[in-house]
Amino acid sequence: MKRIKFAILGMGRIGKVHADTIQANSNAELAAIHDPINNEINRLQKRYSCQQMSLDDITNNDQIKGILICTPTDTHVDLIKRFLYTKKAVFCEKPLDLNLKKVKNFIISDFFFDLIKLTTLNNDIIDHNHDLIEEEININERI
Repeated sequence: MKRIKFAILGMGRIGKVHADTIQANSNAELAAIHDPINNEINRLQKRYSCQQMSLDDITNNDQIKGILICTPTDTHVDLIKRFLYTKKAVFCEKPLDLNLKKVKNFIISDFFFDLIKLTTLNNDIIDHNHDLIEEEININERI
């Protein structure tokens, strides 16, 4: 069976957790990592036996089928938009953004209809902003 290739954007604590999970799965391969602000990136590239790639290189690499977004929160929506139309599966760590207006604009945009390819982690026990966003969206749907 051919292994599914992934790229991780952001190699902080949670990026490393996902990298370890990918490496533990015999059907998956960590093909690339991207993190322009991580001083350990060269060591991580060796640790995970993968390539460092620019966002453009990851975008244009047809072998990479899945993107894991583990970057700072304020970058999530823009990175999701960048990758949703590349025919790559997109996984984004929570939350989508801390700016409610940005989240609402994203949800009502054309991208909303492609969210079936997007998986977000929502842990409302840890992230109380999830409840606030869900409540705001529900209020606006009734208006």
